[in-house]
Amino acid sequence: GKQGVLTPSRIQTLRDLGVDLERKKDYVPNRCMAWEDRLQQLRDYKEEHGNCQIPINHPTLGNFVKCTRKQYLAYERQQRQLQEQQQQENGDGTNRGNSENNIGDSAIAVTKFPEKHVKPLSEERIRQLNEIGFVFNTLSNRKGAGRHLQP
Repeated sequence: GKQGVLTPSRIQTLRDLGVDLERKKDYVPNRCMAWEDRLQQLRDYKEEHGNCQIPINHPTLGNFVKCTRKQYLAYERQQRQLQEQQQQENGDGTNRGNSENNIGDSAIAVTKFPEKHVKPLSEERIRQLNEIGFVFNTLSNRKGAGRHLQP
């Protein structure tokens, strides 16, 4: 939702109602959790639900899942750009580079997440997520076959 500024009169009204408006010293916003903590949350979710098909409206992991998928798409976009650059440098339109870098056709519509300023997910994080069974491709989930993607 839209964030606004509380006026002094509204702050006083809230305090009169007994609302504690002081930020706790040990408070960590959900979006600022450490990577390892998120991985543990994913492991816990998988243990409880038997999979890592987390809905984006999940109260603690939803935003993380959405952002992680966007970062993976940024990684894919980066890999495609590198591949295209290598092909142009070869001059003949063929890629003589390492074929393992070929990410293939992911079936994820890149236009679904058009953000261009998203930091790509690292290969190490992709590996960690794959070990847990994280599902990057939500389109294949709808067909009943979630796909784990490799860097």
